[in-house]
Parts: sequence; structure tokens; C-alpha cells
Amino acid sequence: PPVRRHVRNLRNPAVLRALSEVRHVVNALVRQYGKPDVVRVELSRDMKRPRKIRQEMAKTMRAREKEREFARKELHSELNITAAKRSDVEKYLLFKECAGVCPYTGTTIGIRDLFSETPTIDVEHIIPFALSLDDSFGNKTLCVAKENRQVKGRRSPYGAYASDPEKWSAILDRVDRFSGPAARRKRQLFRMETISEDFSLRQLNDTRYVSVLAQDYVGLLFGGAVDAAGRRRVQASSGGVTAQVRHVLQLSQLLGGDGEKTRSDHRHHAVDAVAIAATTPWIVERLQRAAARPDARPGRTPQLTDITNELRRQVSDQLEAVKVSHRRPGGGGALHAESHYAKRAGGATAIRKPVSSLSARTVEDIIDPVVRERVRAALQGQEPKVAFANDRWPTMASGVPIKRVRIEESVSTVAVGAGHRTRHVKPNANAHIEMFRDATGAKMMWRVVTRLEAETRRGATGSPYDSAPPMPGWHFAGTLHVGEMLTRARRDDDGVIHRQLLVLENISDGQIELKLHTDARAAADRRKLPGSRIRVSRTGYLSDQYAKVAIDAIGQTRPSHA
Repeated sequence: PPVRRHVRNLRNPAVLRALSEVRHVVNALVRQYGKPDVVRVELSRDMKRPRKIRQEMAKTMRAREKEREFARKELHSELNITAAKRSDVEKYLLFKECAGVCPYTGTTIGIRDLFSETPTIDVEHIIPFALSLDDSFGNKTLCVAKENRQVKGRRSPYGAYASDPEKWSAILDRVDRFSGPAARRKRQLFRMETISEDFSLRQLNDTRYVSVLAQDYVGLLFGGAVDAAGRRRVQASSGGVTAQVRHVLQLSQLLGGDGEKTRSDHRHHAVDAVAIAATTPWIVERLQRAAARPDARPGRTPQLTDITNELRRQVSDQLEAVKVSHRRPGGGGALHAESHYAKRAGGATAIRKPVSSLSARTVEDIIDPVVRERVRAALQGQEPKVAFANDRWPTMASGVPIKRVRIEESVSTVAVGAGHRTRHVKPNANAHIEMFRDATGAKMMWRVVTRLEAETRRGATGSPYDSAPPMPGWHFAGTLHVGEMLTRARRDDDGVIHRQLLVLENISDGQIELKLHTDARAAADRRKLPGSRIRVSRTGYLSDQYAKVAIDAIGQTRPSHA
């Protein structure tokens, strides 16, 4: 049933949206395949955080990916490692974190010690892997191999060293000097005094608010997360254990790379889903037993080769067929830029801006010649944001500070308001394209509609669209919106025509910009790479036989004529 009918007084919009998407997907699956036997769920650990915090976390995640890329470049330049593996990058980042000092012994570690043929340094699990099943960066550090294997062993730092107060104090002092995003967590792990025997299995029963809600909601399929016969039908697990299962089953490599999870391909969610489905109590117990074996090597993850190869083959085949379903933007946001423009003689526009926000080039666009000369003289070869920082304003000859200036800009503006309230503004974004074809279908015309124009139409007629053809003999052929999905014909080397699935990312006056449906990179990152932007004009749209399609929640495709 609808979320609000089942969950009363739900005020968190992120949780409401997540559960609504769960309903959308689960109902589609039940209609197509019947009711499932078991459901396994993993929910984002930041689900209850405010939107701004989630955006900051995403920004931090991208920064860490850039940090790993920088580490690869450093390994190449310093040690001539041309194709650094995931484990190589991890060692380098751990080396930087501890500043090249073993936290347990205080021994200085050289960067080359990590990559020698007979390494004397181990990558060590702070809380033993056999107890935690935590193979993440946040549970690792470097340790002299002899110390790790003969002294610390499969014990927590507290269990191994707290009985010697002097040594324990020195270890904590060194850990307190760790730097980097994981340093705080590692300080907590080093100080952890007790580890329960079911530490890892508890991750199979996530008891946080959002997870409990999800279990309860999906459990409606069975009369409860635990059915009348006492069988658990819905299980919500935490991200840590499923990440470990994904790594052990070698699923991350299916999308490229050397085992590092890639977020540049939307299909990593499909890979995660397989790992979540495979996170059974049997798998977790088997991993724990394998890690606790006497012959298990320190820092090495136990493998499940008997099931990994066949599973990887099946998942690889399915990934090729995955169609990513994109949510079309709702069309919110500002209708126009906040700044107001003034109309000048000859149709030019003027706008007032803080002098410190200008560039050296736009200083030349200052309208008043006296002000322009005073600002130019005050720059002394510097950029305005540097020259005029900390209230160091340029001044007129009278000593009056120049804080804001009028500059001329070539901007197409629209009048809003009426009478003395009329203002000239710059439309903020394009809402959609209205397409028209001639009687033969061989020619196409696009009419780009701004968001401001679309909302003005909606207020006047009730619809943001105008299907009236621009000239006789032409007919309306549909619309294009950002976020919609299209296919285009592509001929391979054997002459076979394939339909390539794309997403409309941007609309401009002369063309549209598309991306592959699997591409999850930020637009700013993708545009830095040559050949990564797919730009299409009206002519290209016709010649490549583009067609709008809709992808439902479970990947089924149908033509879209909306």
C-alpha cells in the first residue's frame, strides 16, 4: 500500500521518497515475477541526514576518489609502478596517514619497504578480520610484519598491549597523530576494550530507524518481516558486511578496475544488489571461519572460489543487459537569475556588480569611463578579487570608495512584472524542446522553451506546451525534456544495427547534450574528458533515428510518445 497509509507521521522527506521507490520497485517485481521468497535490504547509512549533509558527504566521497587517483600518479612517479593495484593505493594512503611510522612499534617505515619483493611491513586489521569481517580502509593500518604476526596477532590493540601501560600509552600517542578522513574512527577502534563474539553477525540485523521501517514495510508482503511460521522473510543488513561480501566474491571488478568500487557507472547499484542478496548468515559464518583458520595470512581476505567464478559469470552476463532507469527532473528551481538588468540605448543591457567579483577582462566593460580608469589603476596587475580583498576598495579622486560598478553585458533578457514593477531578467534554464516536422518528415524544427516561458504559459492556458506549428504544412512531433531517455541507431563493424540507450542531460538553443544511460559521472567531470560529450543537432537527431523510450522500475522498455 502507499507509504503514508502504513507509516503514520513520517516527516523525513528522504525516508518517504526512499520507501516510495521501494514500493514502486517491489510492486513491479511482484506483478512480473510473483511474490519473492526472501527479501534482503541495505539502506544508505546517511538516509536520515539533512540534504546539505548528504551533499557534503558526496563531495567528500568524490574527494577521496581524487585522492586515490593522485596516489596512483605518485606511485608511478616515485616507484615507477605503472598500473597500481587497489592494494598498492591502499598501502600508499595508509603510509601517508601514519606519516611512515608503525603505530605499534614506533619503527620508521620507508615507502619502498611496502613494495619490496620480501615486504617487512603488513597491512593489518585493527579489529581482527575474523571478529569484525571489516576489510575497509577504516579498519586498517600498517604494522611491522614480525610484530603483527608474533605479538599483536588476532587480538584487538587493547587486548594485545593494554597490559603494558607504558607501551600502550606510546601506541595511543602515535595513533593520535594520524591524519586523514579515517583518523578519528581509527582512534576509536584502537581504544575499543571489548568485542562481542557476535560482532560480525549483528550486522545482519540492522536495527536503525530507517532499516526497521523498511523491514516492517516490505514485510507486509508476508504478514510481517517474520511470518506466522517464525521464518524471517525480510532481512536488513548494514553496508559494512555487504561491502565485504562484494569484495570477497570479486564483484567490483566486473565494471573495470582492480577491485576498487567504481561509482562512475550506475550499474554499481546492480552489483551491490547481488552482494546484498548474497549476504546470508551462511556466507558470513563461512567468511568468519575462513579468516580464523591458523593458515589464514594476515591482511588477506578469505576467498570463496567454489561459488565466485560461476556467480561472476552470471552477473557479468546480466550487467550487459541492464537498462538504467532515470528519474526525470520535476522542473523545479528558479525561473530566472536573481539579478535585474537595465536596458540601455541601442538594446544593450547593464548590471551592477561588486567590484571584487569582476575579472581583469570585465573591468574593461565598466560603463563609466572615470570609474573604469580608477579601478584599472588600482589593480596594479592583480585580479580584482585579490587587489580588492579585505575591503581594500579602489576610490574616486574625492576618496569615496568604489564598491559596486555598472558593467555592460550582452545578455538576452525578458521583461517581468508590469508598470513601475517591470524588471528585466535573464531566463535561468530551458524547460523543454517542442519538435515539429514538415509534411514529408524529412525536415525538423526545434522550438526551445525556457522555464520562465513554460510557467507563463501554464498560468495563462493551464499547459506549458504550445503544439501550434510555426508555419503551414508542419505538424507537432513531440517534446524533449532533460532526464528523458532516447535510443539511437548505431551500426557495428559487422553491419548490424544496435539501439544505444542515452539520457538527455542538457538543452541549448542549437543542440542537445546526451550521455550513456550507465554514466554516473558528474557533468563537470565528464566534460573534462575528450569525446565524453554527445552533442546532437536537429540534423543529427533525424539522421541517427533517435526515438524516445521509457524504462520502468525493473528495466522494461517501451516507446514513449509523451
